[in-house]
Amino acid sequence: MAFEETRAAVPAQNGIIVTGGPNRFGLLEAPHRLFEERGQGVRRPPSPHLSLGPPFMQEPGIVETFVGVDERLEKSLRFAMTIMGVATGLIGVLSMAAMATEQKDLPDFSGEWEGPGFDLAPPDKGGPGPVTNISKDVQKPEGDHNNPILQPWAKKLMDEANEKVLAGGIPYYPTSRCWPGGVPGLLLFPGEPVVFAQTPKEIWILYQRDAQVRRVYLNVPHSKNPAYSWYGESVGHYENGDTLVIDTIGISTKSFTDNYRTPHTDQLHVVERWKLAADGMTVDVSVFVEDAGAFTMPWSAVQRWRRVENAPISTATCNENNGDFFSHGLVPLPEAAKPDF
Repeated sequence: MAFEETRAAVPAQNGIIVTGGPNRFGLLEAPHRLFEERGQGVRRPPSPHLSLGPPFMQEPGIVETFVGVDERLEKSLRFAMTIMGVATGLIGVLSMAAMATEQKDLPDFSGEWEGPGFDLAPPDKGGPGPVTNISKDVQKPEGDHNNPILQPWAKKLMDEANEKVLAGGIPYYPTSRCWPGGVPGLLLFPGEPVVFAQTPKEIWILYQRDAQVRRVYLNVPHSKNPAYSWYGESVGHYENGDTLVIDTIGISTKSFTDNYRTPHTDQLHVVERWKLAADGMTVDVSVFVEDAGAFTMPWSAVQRWRRVENAPISTATCNENNGDFFSHGLVPLPEAAKPDF
């Protein structure tokens, strides 16, 4: 960036004209000073014996000096300006170092990621886990309705859903009928990449399917009364330099917690811990779920995602040519009642 040096004449008195702009480091304004000798009104060339501030704080080619000023004042101002320059430079260096350290300590989720797909897996250390498939027919998955985490009303709804599948019906998966997956159900998008966009205040999790976006707000508390939505309100923070923690509430009861149509209430609370491996190629996702309205106890699940090197995510429009052409009684596709714009 070029700066035009401007110098103007002043009345015949001891005075200073200050002009200029940011120096080459962008840390401090570098004044261009012109000093007039008392009573002469004649501009003198600058003396090379004095510069204001250390060399690295000065604009190239500019030597700022005093002419015809008392020597003691000259020395005092020279000392003060030098201290100011050093202090400002030190503050800038420390700030940049702190920012670099902070960025270095954050896990890098850039690139594309793919999950294992259909199931949440039980926790490695045992304990209450998610509903899993008990059917031997992969075309007719049947959720384990006897899982002790289920309250009676939730078990009854799952029994009804399983009976329809066993009778020859087509099981409902949110992803197959173009509905949002909810939380933690959004972890179950098989075979389609996900991209993380990290900023200091937010993380956007971008899904190829229907260009869905989940937003995580960093280092802030939950709202007192969050509005309910498909992905709820997610806040997060980083831990230990390798883990992203996401805490979500306010999840719509229209969603399910898995692909076996396990219901939940508006009390659903989900905590995810995305831990990046040392080589940066995999992420272990630990999920903690609690909902006193639907489950008899909190439960946990795990997944492992892997970094992939595919082409940039493409446009994947689920709704096109996805009707109930053979009259199987499929869940209707989502349709907006009015345009968004």
